[in-house]
Amino acid sequence: MLTQFRTANDSPDSQARFVRTLDAHDGAKGELWQFTGDRFGNTELVAYFVGHATLNYFVMSSREPGDFERSIPVLVSLAESYHEDDCKPCPGKATACVDKPPAPAKPPAPAKPAAPKTN
Repeated sequence: MLTQFRTANDSPDSQARFVRTLDAHDGAKGELWQFTGDRFGNTELVAYFVGHATLNYFVMSSREPGDFERSIPVLVSLAESYHEDDCKPCPGKATACVDKPPAPAKPPAPAKPAAPKTN
C-alpha cells in the first residue's frame, strides 16, 4: 500500500510507522498506523480492523501538529468502539458483512379488512 501511495500520489517520501495494537470493546483486534511525508504535508493516523469479509478503517488527517496531537485520543476512542456486527450492507449493494447469507426479506403484513359501517 505504501509503495502504491508513493508512486500513484507522487509522494516518494511517504513513511508508515506502526503505533500499536488496538483492542475494540467487543474484543476485535486492530492496528494503529501513522503515515507522514505526503506531498501535501499531511500526517495521518489510521486504525485498521480486518473483518470476516471487509477491511474497516478510521482515518484522521491533519497538517497542523498541535491539532493532530489533540485529536489522537478521539480517533483511538472511535476506533475502540468498533464492532463488526455494526456493518450493515447497503440496500442493493452487498449481500452481507459476514460469511453467511442474508436473512430473507419479510413480506408485508396483509391489510386488515375494513370494519362494517353502522348507522
